[in-house]
Amino acid sequence: MIPYEPLNIWLPEDHRLYEQVKTFEYGQATTEAYSKDRTFLRHGLSKKEFECVPPLLDVIERHGMISKVFMLEPNSTYDWHGDAYRYIAINCLLSYENTDYITLFCTELEKYSEVYFKSTRLVYEPRRFYMFNTQVPHMVSNFSDKPRYLLSIAPYTTSKIPFNMDPLKTDFSTFLKIRDEFLQLGLIS
Repeated sequence: MIPYEPLNIWLPEDHRLYEQVKTFEYGQATTEAYSKDRTFLRHGLSKKEFECVPPLLDVIERHGMISKVFMLEPNSTYDWHGDAYRYIAINCLLSYENTDYITLFCTELEKYSEVYFKSTRLVYEPRRFYMFNTQVPHMVSNFSDKPRYLLSIAPYTTSKIPFNMDPLKTDFSTFLKIRDEFLQLGLIS
């Protein structure tokens, strides 16, 4: 089970999002999958933001993806979970000067309900996009006294994805299909 793939796509160093994220109005998720105050804040973006990154814009348009900036407040944790409405996500850390965070994936899904299991850490390379397998349990903590901003782009489902801890019953097909497409396009090394 692959938790994530580094992509051969980078956000330009001078992209306006790096500064704009600090001024956006953020709101809670509007879904019944989570209690309103139990998830991080977010702000929706237009796909026009990515006209300067043609391979990314092509992927967004081909898969009907929606882009958002997720803000994890200072000194907070988004606990272990699998995404409720996304099988994959394409993420890029926008506050890469803040290194006081951790992003982990549970690499022993069958042991996820136990106290002890193996995990894999993702350390973001500045400006680089990563393709997440969002059905692999993952978590993030921001230990900093500053907000952590993450650009997250994904195709959303209309119905909630059932979370399953059995790797043989977990639906990884969307991730694997798009991963294969990205490999053929040269977006993954």
